[in-house]
Amino acid sequence: MTRDVFKYFKHVRSLQEDKGAEKAAELGYQHQARGVYLDPKTQKRYKNVGDKLEPIVVEPTADKGSGEEKPAGKPLSQFRKDAAASQPTPTALPQIPDGVSDDEFAAAKAKEFTGGRDVTPERKEFLDKVSKTLVALGNRQAASEVTDEEEPETPKEEPKATEEPEKTADDFPTLDDKIAEKDGEEELNKVNEVDALMNEEPSAENIADLQDTMLELRKLTGKQSTDAVQKSEAKYAKYMDKVFKPFEDLVNSMDEKKQNSFAALVANAHKFTGRSNNGAGLNSLGQFDVKQLALAKKRMFDNYDFDDKESVEKYVRSVRNNEVTDELVDTSFEILPKKLKQTWGKKGMAGKGELGKNHFLGYDKKGKEMRGQGGVDRAKYVWRMYLEQGGVDAYTGLPLNIDNIDLEHIRPASKAEGDLDEFRTREHEKNWVLVNSNVNQAKSDLTMNEFFEKQVDPLSSKGDDYWKTRSEIFDYRNSIPSKESELMSSFVDKDANIVESMTGELFMEMMENHESGLKNTKKELGIGADSSGDKEIKDAWKSIETQSKLAKELTTVLGLPRGYNKQKNVEGSKPRSNSMGSDNYYRGVFLSIIGKSPEEQEKIKNTYRDAIRHAEDSGGGDAAFASYMVENGGVDMERINKYKALSKIFKPLQESINYGRMTIDKLKKSLRDPL
Repeated sequence: MTRDVFKYFKHVRSLQEDKGAEKAAELGYQHQARGVYLDPKTQKRYKNVGDKLEPIVVEPTADKGSGEEKPAGKPLSQFRKDAAASQPTPTALPQIPDGVSDDEFAAAKAKEFTGGRDVTPERKEFLDKVSKTLVALGNRQAASEVTDEEEPETPKEEPKATEEPEKTADDFPTLDDKIAEKDGEEELNKVNEVDALMNEEPSAENIADLQDTMLELRKLTGKQSTDAVQKSEAKYAKYMDKVFKPFEDLVNSMDEKKQNSFAALVANAHKFTGRSNNGAGLNSLGQFDVKQLALAKKRMFDNYDFDDKESVEKYVRSVRNNEVTDELVDTSFEILPKKLKQTWGKKGMAGKGELGKNHFLGYDKKGKEMRGQGGVDRAKYVWRMYLEQGGVDAYTGLPLNIDNIDLEHIRPASKAEGDLDEFRTREHEKNWVLVNSNVNQAKSDLTMNEFFEKQVDPLSSKGDDYWKTRSEIFDYRNSIPSKESELMSSFVDKDANIVESMTGELFMEMMENHESGLKNTKKELGIGADSSGDKEIKDAWKSIETQSKLAKELTTVLGLPRGYNKQKNVEGSKPRSNSMGSDNYYRGVFLSIIGKSPEEQEKIKNTYRDAIRHAEDSGGGDAAFASYMVENGGVDMERINKYKALSKIFKPLQESINYGRMTIDKLKKSLRDPL
């Protein structure tokens, strides 16, 4: 059992990494290196962390104005040679660049160890000591090398070549070489960070950081790990064995049924990614949710009065019926992912002002209630509830989605209506259960009776045709972004340049075909929506967009702003970016840029930026933007006039401008040649 639990967690991590790669493929990201993907829309790079893709933040270097020069790194080939030398420790001693003091370099190295994350003061002090020690050892080694160095022999003068040999493509570093060199630097930094973390005393914060850092190191190295990385892996395995031992010993003392149950719950918690529950229909009750709630209704209302706090507490105990000791909660909580703890520390926070200071956090060692504004204590109590409920939804009995769990107040906390005593009664574990986020969203601040009357009962009588139609509509709506992401790659390449084969006619034809597909599919889905007679389905169907916003996204890929602040000149207004009312404004601009020389493209882009500022400053909105673009040559009217939808926006302005110029010319002529 001791080894099996640890292997289980490693297996979970492996599954997460595979999911991350699948996610990249779904989003249309392009593979660049081990665990690194490029978004062709924004040209941002992402790394595979668990089953999530996190952006890679490139620290500024001295030549970009940061004022701090990044230490020169070794190429990957040299790094691997050094690693193969079987040094007693994988920690590499730093080489301090000229012009950088020891203290400055140590501070930069300590910052590298944190990976940009916030750390406790104790850990920061420890990393500062580690960094200064590495600098001191590096200086000592450098001094030793200078002392021991022999006087070099005077080299024999070689005959000068009459002509320098011409360099070939092999003499210049390729993109792959650069990526490999960068990977080598990152591997070295991560090895140092892992080693430093394992020198600390185990704590909840430290363990979570170590798990995250080791996962990052594995994504950097892939299958071909260096000797240094392999040594860190071996040390990490032994370290984590010790970390998990208290939990494993505790679980081993239980019967087999409880062993399997609690080990599975802890392993499931390690799948946590914090993914938000967004997308069409994801916050609504599903068919199986409704069926389960309908089945549970009679039992719930026959046995409990959900308007009475004592009866509610009895219901809470009935669904949180696993016996859980403080020792199990404490030991298992210590090894949970840090992000899960941070998220769960804010679960179910209801109330502001004085109410916000009185959230229930759990009980102290003397059994006294703790109150405050959330945090670790609240997260630990939510974890206790998760174990007590056996990882199932309190209302539906279905498995809880670890990424989308909500803390549910059975008697809504909002109904306290500002009464502090009543709020403290409702904002209490005696009134708490855990449910999936879509169930919590559906119940909202309704009482239990209202929840069934308004949300569950109307849906429980729906047939399979209703659920099939609703699923088709929501699935189609959710598929549109991925379709447009794929289409985007046909217009611009990974370097954010318009593809060479693209023409204005082809661009407009592809856009029209895409929108025609949206309209046809919406029309087909509309037949089922109408026949359902259901308002929710009809509203979901109506919300299907048939005008793509793809051109707006293309302008941002080209480095242009997507909108302006309509309230800029309104006193007290907050800065915000408002997109223009129709995607045709953006299509006119993109159509005008296609096929133009780099100089012409840049001129159009600059005019676009000026037009955005003009629309903002003048308060004239979309019309002011279009007018400025036409007047200053920011759009190709010859191309735009071929398309009715675009000419409706820009042509009237062009005609007005031409008419105004003609009038001025006539006036000038009459002044020159009076009758």
